[in-house]
Amino acid sequence: MRRKLIFFILGKRNSEFETFPHEFKTSVKILGVHFDYKNVRRKKANFDSVLKSIKKVLNMWKWRGLTLIGRIQIVKSFAIPKILSKASLIPVSSEFIKEVNKELYSFIWKGKDKVKRSTLILKMAV
Repeated sequence: MRRKLIFFILGKRNSEFETFPHEFKTSVKILGVHFDYKNVRRKKANFDSVLKSIKKVLNMWKWRGLTLIGRIQIVKSFAIPKILSKASLIPVSSEFIKEVNKELYSFIWKGKDKVKRSTLILKMAV
């Protein structure tokens, strides 16, 4: 089995690395997460696919006659883990969070919000 060796510089580049005989990558994928020096490319590689995947999952469940609690459970089980797996490793932009929130709340309420979002995240009284 042949191993693949990739060099990726963490931190600032300096002149020492110019004489190194191997090529350095500016982007690398480790366990499904893309690491890149450019924020735009990193966001596109990681979070555009996540948003697309979340939309696909929510569309698949949208036509079923789920209750409010059922729709919330779908979001908690299938959508949020997709985000957290990458967001725990790399920074997430506020624009992405707004887009995801729009999709999630739209799915939960089947359109426009019917209750304030701050009320929705409160604990249920038993």
